[in-house]
Amino acid sequence: MIKAILFDWHGVLDKRTFAGMLETLARAWHPHMREMSFDDYHKMVVDNFYKDGFEYAAGRISPSGFWSMLEYEGEESGVLRAKDYLLQVERNETVWSRLPKLKEKYKLAILSDCPEDKKEVIQRTIDLSLFDHVYFSCDYRLLKSDPEFFQLALKDLDLPAPVCLFVDDSEKNVGYARKLGFRTLQYQDTTDLGKLLG
Repeated sequence: MIKAILFDWHGVLDKRTFAGMLETLARAWHPHMREMSFDDYHKMVVDNFYKDGFEYAAGRISPSGFWSMLEYEGEESGVLRAKDYLLQVERNETVWSRLPKLKEKYKLAILSDCPEDKKEVIQRTIDLSLFDHVYFSCDYRLLKSDPEFFQLALKDLDLPAPVCLFVDDSEKNVGYARKLGFRTLQYQDTTDLGKLLG
């Protein structure tokens, strides 16, 4: 029986994702690289910056350091477009509309790889009072790939992993939680949390 639900932020509660930011960056920079197809260029951008993105999310690269690094690598207006994309919230109303009902039956938490500047935008613009606990990676210098991040949540919730459902759009992140004993759900736009949870 599920007693708590832990939600990822990007791709579940918010339609804006780090992958979307990298695609925005690739689209902005690609016109200067016409000798490559967009797909090849996009893959190159992901290969070059995805790992740095994790360091940024974990607070091991500062926001100013991360964005400056991108500016050093390519045209500044493209970086500004990517930054503007990421540092906004586009609430996923499919999920948010379910939260009040879910709150009646379950403890709710957020557990997300989230950089400091995005966290500040979220806290400034979104009421998080429906959630019992909020864990943003930048506050702990941990990522979802680290079991300790999940253990923090279990300790505060005072629950074992098998009675907690972790919801994330990433197959890899769902796999991390599953290995720790969590019930898991890989969220897709068509996922109806109400029907799944009753």
